[in-house]
Amino acid sequence: MEINNRDFDSKIIGKLKKIFHIEQNKNAPHIVYEIFYNGKKVARTYRSHGSGEMSDKAIFGVRRQLYVSMPQLKGLKNCPFTAQDYLDLLKEKNVISN
Repeated sequence: MEINNRDFDSKIIGKLKKIFHIEQNKNAPHIVYEIFYNGKKVARTYRSHGSGEMSDKAIFGVRRQLYVSMPQLKGLKNCPFTAQDYLDLLKEKNVISN
């Protein structure tokens, strides 16, 4: 699966912003995203400052940090997996209490 940093920001993080509050820190060695729901941090992920493709290792890390499978991460990027689907997944995995 290919994800460039621009797609990560616009398609994945941009989609999650519809339901979640996301704080971004650009002053670290990587751009760090902290994802909040109802004032509670539910996930944290990061990407490099560059504009190129993410490495397979970085994609694996993002997938793990966001608690999603590879098909779900692809869905976040390519639309079938919505922010509401992600919220439901976090509730199912007890990351967010109902």
